[in-house]
Amino acid sequence: MCPDTSICPPRQERTPPRLKPAACGPFGPAWPRLSAWVRRRTGDDRDMRRSRFFAAALGCVFIGPGLALSQQGDAERAAVPVLTVSALAPQTGTWPVSVAASGRLAARDEIVVAAEVGGQRLKALHAEAGSPVQRGALLAELDDADILNDIARQEAVLLSAQAALDLALANAERGRGLSGTGAISRQQKLEYDIAERRARADLQSAQATLASSRLDLERTRILAPDDAVVLDRAAVEGAVVAAGQELFRLIRAGRIDWQAELPAVRLGAVRPGTEAVVALPSGPVQGEVRQIEPAASAADARVVVHVALKPDAMPPDLKAGLFANGTFVTDRSPALHVPADAVLMRDGFSYAYVLAADGTAERRRVETGRRLGDRIEILSGLDKGARVIQAGGAFLSDGAAVRVVEEGAGQ
Repeated sequence: MCPDTSICPPRQERTPPRLKPAACGPFGPAWPRLSAWVRRRTGDDRDMRRSRFFAAALGCVFIGPGLALSQQGDAERAAVPVLTVSALAPQTGTWPVSVAASGRLAARDEIVVAAEVGGQRLKALHAEAGSPVQRGALLAELDDADILNDIARQEAVLLSAQAALDLALANAERGRGLSGTGAISRQQKLEYDIAERRARADLQSAQATLASSRLDLERTRILAPDDAVVLDRAAVEGAVVAAGQELFRLIRAGRIDWQAELPAVRLGAVRPGTEAVVALPSGPVQGEVRQIEPAASAADARVVVHVALKPDAMPPDLKAGLFANGTFVTDRSPALHVPADAVLMRDGFSYAYVLAADGTAERRRVETGRRLGDRIEILSGLDKGARVIQAGGAFLSDGAAVRVVEEGAGQ
């Protein structure tokens, strides 16, 4: 080293070139600490190249095997199945093409049973709402004491009228016998004839009044006019009824129709005789279109379609006034379908998981159509040869490894 700095220029420190940390592959992050440790050990910057090489060698020796084992563990974990699933193949079948509608259940023919006798007390009631009745069955009884008294009085009036007629007939007969002898005047004979006719009229009036009272007596027993089911009972036992007051409302033969409402734009495929299926709490009920009303509603432009439910298919819990949904079967067409729980909704789209060739779950976007029971139609996204994961799709992700325990055809 030159002692005189005026003659010899000052020594410039030589900065060793920086080596890229990637010299040992993925072990760059450990390089700064190893390099500093080597510099402290050597104490001389001139051996920087040697120290860097030494540190890189240490990183490769101690860190490399650990990372290799980590990558091997990730690969092994990826190959382990994350969920046990069952797979099936889509089925094909002929499904109905339907038009959905909604409406209320209503009686086809209602019968109003009213009191025909006024001013009488309801003595007894023999029918409840919902009970079936046969033609001629006793529904209620009115108190008949007053009517019985009227009948007794009318019978007495009738006897009096009959006696008056007998007297008039005798007088008229005697007048006719004396008319040619001059013992009776023509005026007297005319009065006998008029008295006879008046007595006959009085007798007929008494007979009619008695017949009316007897009819009122019969009307105190209120009978069912036809085989029916009691829809409503407005009568109250002990109340005094007026003539014409409604007591019962019946459903003739228990026939109930579904009055579905359809917009005019969907009415073209529906006509009398079209098959219909009504969804009730106890299960679907079959029926067919009986009548389509000729005019639409002024409020919502909907047309009421009357559907006659099949009597042998009507459940016991079928009640008039219930609101029900249903469909009109307008046609039938082939359908590719899978269980409904095999289709998931995510972000507004439908997806299904299928088994890929490498044993992983592959998510596919599908387009769905009709529903029939617990099955759903697939319009696009799947073919007949696909192996669809039936359940557990909510816990899967695209590319996840799965283990299949059961395969079928999706019965």
